[in-house]
Amino acid sequence: MLGPTRTKPPSFTCPILAAAVIAMMPFSASAIAQQISLDNKFAMSPVDVQTAEPVNAAEKVDPQLQHQRASKVIDQVLDRLGNGASFDCNVRQRIRTADLEITGVGNYLQVGNGTGRFIFRVQLHDGYGKHSMLQISDGRLTWTRSQIAEEVSLSRVDVGWLNEGARALQRNSPIKPSMKVGGLGEMLDSLRGQYDLSLGTSQLNERPLVVVIGTLKQSRRDIVRTMLGEQPWPETYPTRINIAIAQHDDPETNFGKGLPVRIEHLGERPIDEDDEPALKGETTRSTMVSLLELYNIRPVDPPPVDRFRFDNQNTEIDFVNETARYEQQFGIHVSAKERQRYR
Repeated sequence: MLGPTRTKPPSFTCPILAAAVIAMMPFSASAIAQQISLDNKFAMSPVDVQTAEPVNAAEKVDPQLQHQRASKVIDQVLDRLGNGASFDCNVRQRIRTADLEITGVGNYLQVGNGTGRFIFRVQLHDGYGKHSMLQISDGRLTWTRSQIAEEVSLSRVDVGWLNEGARALQRNSPIKPSMKVGGLGEMLDSLRGQYDLSLGTSQLNERPLVVVIGTLKQSRRDIVRTMLGEQPWPETYPTRINIAIAQHDDPETNFGKGLPVRIEHLGERPIDEDDEPALKGETTRSTMVSLLELYNIRPVDPPPVDRFRFDNQNTEIDFVNETARYEQQFGIHVSAKERQRYR
């Protein structure tokens, strides 16, 4: 039996959003007592990003061309995730809000090979309790289970139908819709709508990186400011995102080229008296609000499909069916008769 359909985006579309919601939840006095004082500085620093060389003079002065070039890199990573070799890795996430730092750990398994199967699991600790997020897909159904303290929420997307709907519309891209629902795929694909993209380069442990840089679109910034009214800009709202991608295989495993290794979300905070002298006209400084690291990336043999079937142990909780929202997002509009043919 299908759950209700929700038309607005869910709170837990991806682990980054899940972590942000967890980070902003109210805490008891005992939890506050255990907060880590950060003196308004996040303990982790972003990678040092250098602007990538433009391919031609036109791109140097045309942000749209820069966006298109960076978007192609995202497509390459999506193709690598969805159609490349299977891998798994460990995940570590740190989130800052006000003077609280939350640490999360987990793992990620992506089968690739066109199957659409993955498992993304993160557990976060705030000094008061444990909170978790699980996304799992067998290529037909993608489930998201999030738990904040004792509150559990479930959502589901019929990604098998999204793929069939795209085929019915004769869309033959190697990047199927299912590869952009949940997990790293959605995290990357969703950048394009709200951020202006460009490319940079960096290094991590002497490994060269390509960095997709997302800068919040002015149109999106205006919408948020209208919603805020007279309230100050929230320091935890990401105005820049860095996606660091390995340019070469890890020399220890001969694996990992083209995969993300680090995702940084940076916000803005007012300049204070402890900062270095501000540049002329500068009123804010970037501050890290979330850092997601993927490490110990290694090739694996594809596990059996049964491992990717969601075992719902919360049968008393109604799940939310998100499929219609993704149909709209991907422009999959077919008649009920056509849909019935592909069920």
